[in-house]
Amino acid sequence: MNPTQVADLSNCAIIKAYPEACTTTSVGVPELAIVKTTPNEQVLLGAGAPWDITVTNTGDVPLSDVVVTDTVPSQNQLLEAPGAAISGNTATWTTSLGAGESKSFELTVLGLQEGEYCNQVSAASSEYGLSGDDDACTVWKGYPALLIEVIDTEDPLLVGEETTYVIQITNQGTAQDTNFGLEVQLPSELEAVSAAGDTQGTISGNAVSFAAYPVLQAKEIIEFRVVAKAVAEGDARFRAQMDSDLLRSPVPEEEATQVY
Repeated sequence: MNPTQVADLSNCAIIKAYPEACTTTSVGVPELAIVKTTPNEQVLLGAGAPWDITVTNTGDVPLSDVVVTDTVPSQNQLLEAPGAAISGNTATWTTSLGAGESKSFELTVLGLQEGEYCNQVSAASSEYGLSGDDDACTVWKGYPALLIEVIDTEDPLLVGEETTYVIQITNQGTAQDTNFGLEVQLPSELEAVSAAGDTQGTISGNAVSFAAYPVLQAKEIIEFRVVAKAVAEGDARFRAQMDSDLLRSPVPEEEATQVY
């Protein structure tokens, strides 16, 4: 916007005779700009992500009533916005800006759903009818993370006694994993009696195979049980091994049982 030129009539008593006596005065131009950025264009689902907002008075008159409003999409949750009035997923700052002055604001949001979501911010000054907006987008990604735990219900054992090995698998991550598989190997000191769990188990000698579990959701826990009988003395090491579409190589877990 160009400055408005107005005539200064105090110097124009005789305009026709002395036109050079007429002068012009530049009236200040109100302007406002807003920019929103994020240092992280991709963030783990369930983690907090920062956003930076910069509002600048690009004009040459002061602005005393600048309102900055940030609206977080429903797939995210507004965690904090220092200095702002917060209502649900909306943060509002009220400030003033001198000519050429910039001010920065921050907020942190939490990703609730996978996908790319854009966060919009606006700035306005009602005194001069100014407004502007900007947005920035983040891709929220979820990832599975599997944990395997094995315990024996009875330890130590005498030859001829039985114990149950409880194998628990937890997806600690924020996205599903698929085609989960479980293999078990019993030592020579033990003999498999039965196998059961969230999928069917098949016993073949000292090995137990469980059918694949098709989809393991985020935070889901599944469980398997192998009943074993002590047949010889020794330091018996029960070994379980899991794999899935996520895992690049199988993950083992071991439980020791003493047989006397």
